[in-house]
Amino acid sequence: MGSRKQEALALLVGYRKTQSSSSGPIPDVALVWDWPDEVKRNGGVLGMAREKDILIHNRSDQYVYNVQVESVKLHQELSFDLINEIAPREQHRALGRWNGKSSLTTSYVYFFGNGENEKQMSEKGWVYKKTHNRGLTRMVREDSYGDNL
Repeated sequence: MGSRKQEALALLVGYRKTQSSSSGPIPDVALVWDWPDEVKRNGGVLGMAREKDILIHNRSDQYVYNVQVESVKLHQELSFDLINEIAPREQHRALGRWNGKSSLTTSYVYFFGNGENEKQMSEKGWVYKKTHNRGLTRMVREDSYGDNL
């Protein structure tokens, strides 16, 4: 259940089959809120204090092509660049863009923590008070699958 919480994030990963791959099964692709593997391996050097990324993890044994993370539409819209390909068993960082900002240079907290966006997340039932005092905030965000973010 813990890994599913990290994979949902109120976002959906779209996989579009290309003509060359239309005969095979749909690969196992997951959306993950985590640090990239190289940051985890070198946490002391690179600093685990940096923000986590939204990663697309190709858990299958085949390449995936044309992966699109669906937009999050609140007061502002968070849209993601198309990912052309992800190698088998590899992760790819999703590049999010909103209001002239990008996840390359700005933390997602400036999108999700924006007052109007947070208000709309509450109205949609995505924000709950935590039942514990661990972490940095008093709130837990929940996606449309009922998983905590």
